[in-house]
Amino acid sequence: MYALVIAFAGELSKAGNAHLTFFIVGGWNTLVFAVTALAVVDGVRKVRTGRTRELATGALLVKLAAIPFFVLNFIVLGVLALGGMVVFILGGVVLLFAVWIGIGLTYLAMLSTSVYSWAAIARLRREKTIGTGLAALYTILSFGFVTDTATGVLLFGHSRRRPGLALVIVLVTVGAVLAVPGLLINDLEDVPDSSFWHDVEAAFDGLSVAGIVLVVATIVGVVVRWAAAGRHTHAEARAARTTTEGAPETGPLER
Repeated sequence: MYALVIAFAGELSKAGNAHLTFFIVGGWNTLVFAVTALAVVDGVRKVRTGRTRELATGALLVKLAAIPFFVLNFIVLGVLALGGMVVFILGGVVLLFAVWIGIGLTYLAMLSTSVYSWAAIARLRREKTIGTGLAALYTILSFGFVTDTATGVLLFGHSRRRPGLALVIVLVTVGAVLAVPGLLINDLEDVPDSSFWHDVEAAFDGLSVAGIVLVVATIVGVVVRWAAAGRHTHAEARAARTTTEGAPETGPLER
C-alpha cells in the first residue's frame, strides 16, 4: 500500500504516466478483492467443519503479519498528509486527494484481514465459549485499527481456553506501546524550543505514564490473582487432609 500511495502521488504530476497510476490502483483493488474472496471461502469452510483453532490461529497470524505493512503505510500517509497540507495552502489538492484514496484503500485492506476473526467469533459463539456480549464486542473491535489485532490475540486465547493469559498479553503490549514513544522523545537532543513542541512532549509524557501504569497494574493484578489461587488451592488441600484424618477407621468386617 505504501508503494501504491507513493506511486499514485508521484505519477499524478506526470500526465504522460497517468495510466500507470490507474493500473496500480486497479491492480491493488483486484488483489484485495481476490484475497478477501479466498479468505471468505476458506473461513466459511472451516466454520462448517468446526475448525475453531485453525480459524483463531489464522486470525492471529494474519493480524501479526500485517503490522509492519500498516506501520510503514501510516508513516507514508503521514508524510503525504503534511506535504498535502502545504500544497493545499498553495492552492492545490493533489496530495490530499492521494492521502484520502490511500486511507480508504488501507481500511479495505485491514477489513480483508478480519475475515478469519469474524469466522472465529462465529465458531466460538456457536460452541458457547464466548457469550453474545463478547461476540458483539469482538466484532466491533475487529473493524478498527489496532483493536483488530488485540481481538485476534483474545480470540486465540479463547480457542485455547486461556482468555486470561491472552488479556494479560494484550494489556502489557498496549501499555508498552504507549510508554515507549514518550520515553524515546525525552531522550531526543536539539529539539526546537517552541510551545508546540512542549505540548507534544507533554502529550507523549501523559501517554507514557498511562502505559507504565497499565503495565504495572496488570502485573500486580496477575500476582494478586496468582497468590489468591495459591491460597485457595492450599486451603482445599488442607480441608481434604482434615477430612481424611478425621474419618473413623473401619475394620475388616465393616469394610
